[in-house]
Amino acid sequence: MPLSSIVTAAVVAGLASAAPGAAPDATRLSIRMSDGVTQVTDRSSVAYVATVVNDGAAPVNGQLVLEVPKYARYNRAYEAKVTKQVASWTVRVPAHSTATRRARVTIGTIPSGQLRVTSLASLFLGPVTGAPAIRAADSDRIAGAVDPPATPLPQPTSQKPSAAATGPQVGGSSTWVVVGLPVLGAAGLAGLAGLVWWRRRAVPVHDDAK
Repeated sequence: MPLSSIVTAAVVAGLASAAPGAAPDATRLSIRMSDGVTQVTDRSSVAYVATVVNDGAAPVNGQLVLEVPKYARYNRAYEAKVTKQVASWTVRVPAHSTATRRARVTIGTIPSGQLRVTSLASLFLGPVTGAPAIRAADSDRIAGAVDPPATPLPQPTSQKPSAAATGPQVGGSSTWVVVGLPVLGAAGLAGLAGLVWWRRRAVPVHDDAK
């Protein structure tokens, strides 16, 4: 059995043992995350609130991890284990309930060229080195930062087919209209002259002297 399958089976088995007869449902989990502001500057102080919501029928055990940018530092992370820009909590979320954790962070000197200050909240049902079960982000605008202009989408170019490629088309080109009129005129005159000559030969000549 692949290692990933073994880890997944172990996590599910551990969660199920906490609530016999009820299997955890990761699709019923979600995270709400906010710091209460929409814009920050250098040395801003923000308070992150991350809430895990369990709408499933079984309790869930996991690691809630808050990760802030490298230029930020934690002032306080209640009951969390903090390592540099990462704060983590061991959480147990009862069925149809929530679990909330808070941390206060100071934004340092924001590097030039940045447009947003973004922090992530993730819930891991297994080792934190794997993929999180769910994740949410809080992104604040930086005061004075201007978003680059949107790049317009390229428009398709239309090319008219050349006369050599398409061949003659009646009414499809002004050249045919201009050149065709004299040709049709000459043919029409020739045909009219022939018709008159034929009718003159076909009409009998009457002798008035008789």
